[in-house]
Amino acid sequence: MTENEISHQIIGDVVELYKHLGTDMLINFNTVKLKDGIHRIVNNL
Repeated sequence: MTENEISHQIIGDVVELYKHLGTDMLINFNTVKLKDGIHRIVNNL
């Protein structure tokens, strides 16, 4: 592999990592919002 190919490989890996981290963070954020919403509904009953 040339230096250029290696740097492309690394960039690709980093992009994939960020995609996974991003979706995990979104899922966690939405889960927290959902739990918060459920608590509000339960407290209003």
